[in-house]
Amino acid sequence: MADPRIVAVVTHVVRCDVPSSWAFPTASFVSAGAPLVEVVTDAGAIGWGEPSPYGAPLPELLRTLAEDGERLVGATVTEAAGRIPRPGPERIHAYGRAARSAVAAGLSQAVWDLRGQLAGRPVHALLAEELGRPVTAGPVGIEAYASAGMFFDGASADDYVAEALRLRALGYRAYKLRPTTARSAGSHFERAASPPPVDIAALIEVAGALRAAMGPDHDLMLDVGRRIPTLDEAVELCEALTEFGFRFVEEPLAGGLDDHRTLRARVGVPVAGGEQFVDAAELARWAERGGFDVVQPDAGLAGIDEIVDHLRTGPHTEFVPHSWANAVSIAANVHLAVAAGAALIESNETFNPMRDELVAQPYRPVDGRIMVDDRPGLGIEIDRDALARFAA
Repeated sequence: MADPRIVAVVTHVVRCDVPSSWAFPTASFVSAGAPLVEVVTDAGAIGWGEPSPYGAPLPELLRTLAEDGERLVGATVTEAAGRIPRPGPERIHAYGRAARSAVAAGLSQAVWDLRGQLAGRPVHALLAEELGRPVTAGPVGIEAYASAGMFFDGASADDYVAEALRLRALGYRAYKLRPTTARSAGSHFERAASPPPVDIAALIEVAGALRAAMGPDHDLMLDVGRRIPTLDEAVELCEALTEFGFRFVEEPLAGGLDDHRTLRARVGVPVAGGEQFVDAAELARWAERGGFDVVQPDAGLAGIDEIVDHLRTGPHTEFVPHSWANAVSIAANVHLAVAAGAALIESNETFNPMRDELVAQPYRPVDGRIMVDDRPGLGIEIDRDALARFAA
């Protein structure tokens, strides 16, 4: 097929109301709005991408999309990747300050989607070739862990246990929780700028109750969200998680690379992070210098190309993609994980109907595994009725 030209880049904003009866925290973008990008070619093929809603507040993302999306118009699909800006100084802990990187990531997803469609091949096969890995034909599965455990202050260990048991009944064999947060803590950007305090003793009690209830064979993980300010507090928590056999602790510290290296030297539980990184070189630096045991970049923030660069050239710590947005970005992360041979991927189990309804066949776990087939591109078909229903 001839190399079609891009004739339009269309931005959509989707959101939905959170029911007043919903008693749990939700991702801020669900009600505030998140962007989707549609890249249209003169051959009729359409590629879809999703900039991370955590890259910047929505108005800034939309301004950047208008500027950078226009660069693709007139380019062929083959030329388009070279017109997408690569990350600049937005390198680390970039939530809220990485509009250009998030937009580049979304545009990159759409271009990869088009490349796969034009080749008649799934994106995971194209990425496996980029990584020098075997291409897997036919349906292939990857284990998903239930990413949940979001409660307001006042929740008990029993609340966490009940949720973990409910998710295990759906087929999950792994569960990730978070510390409780106050109802007044504000948006995600506000919480990132001023992390709510963590009750270490209460969190250790929850961790112990979960291990007792779930047994030794159910994987447990804790995402602290960079909310612990001191190394000694992080060590206290991580020593307990080591005792309880947690698979990893995610973003335990507010500090930088040296603090993470020191923490890893003092505790046994693996340390995970990297979802806020947007640059392959920065990911490599942390991996080389021992900042992480598990690296978690997101194709909606770092972008497919940056992550491929890291996986192809950087140190090979365990790769478990962060995946916490809507249906398009989930598809991109799943294809990337399958291409890289990852053993595990995040699966959001908090309130967000857009995650499932925006596409005809969402990448959702069945019996704890997400299956990927040989549909071309990202293998997604946007449901136009749902897109209209969730339009902001």
